[in-house]
Amino acid sequence: MDRAPGGTNAHIYLGFSVDVRISRGPVPSQKGPMNWKSIRLELGRTRDFPNGSASRAYLMRVPLADDGTIDAEAIERLPEQATVRRMWPSQPDQSGHLIRRGERWAFLAGRSGKQSVLVSEMDPEPISQGALLTLRENGEALPFRVARLCDLS
Repeated sequence: MDRAPGGTNAHIYLGFSVDVRISRGPVPSQKGPMNWKSIRLELGRTRDFPNGSASRAYLMRVPLADDGTIDAEAIERLPEQATVRRMWPSQPDQSGHLIRRGERWAFLAGRSGKQSVLVSEMDPEPISQGALLTLRENGEALPFRVARLCDLS
């Protein structure tokens, strides 16, 4: 093997070059840009938890549209990517996926299909750092604060 022109030891010259480009854009199989986020929702103030509760939380992996709402078209293209995990200290964690159910988003735990169990529902509100969202569990409306919102794409 010959050394690179100029005699430097930093690179080995193999007689050809390779152009490598790293892009933060969408994977080629995806259509259009996607804005996937990792979102942590923590229980807000309630009668039982006047200061809220960081140990009662949801972790979501969802795409957001430009207006901050969940991007339904992106979820239709990659439904298996839209995941949710519910963490409650007195109960086992529940993991599953997010689906559109009428005007709301529903978190279904378990495998998709007949074995899935409805855990909670969320109105189609914009999601932003610090925002308060309402989730419904067993018919009860609970406030959740967006504690963390991070880019995945």
